[in-house]
Amino acid sequence: SPGTENTTPSYNEFLQQVNTGQIEEVTFNTKDNTLNVKESNGDEYETGFLDSADSQAQLQNTLERNDVKYDIKGNKEG
Repeated sequence: SPGTENTTPSYNEFLQQVNTGQIEEVTFNTKDNTLNVKESNGDEYETGFLDSADSQAQLQNTLERNDVKYDIKGNKEG
């Protein structure tokens, strides 16, 4: 039946999880604009994020507000 499939949460669902305290840790992969997400229950998945400095900063603020650790990988070397 629908709903039992293990589907990857969308970006909006990810934000809801952050706001409800279900996310433990997030890694930003800036090379390909993906997030590695670790849930509090130990599950992990990958989702995309918007490639703009504003949305990244906004997301980081949201993570900080919710005490979610995050790491940024793949910063382009100048």
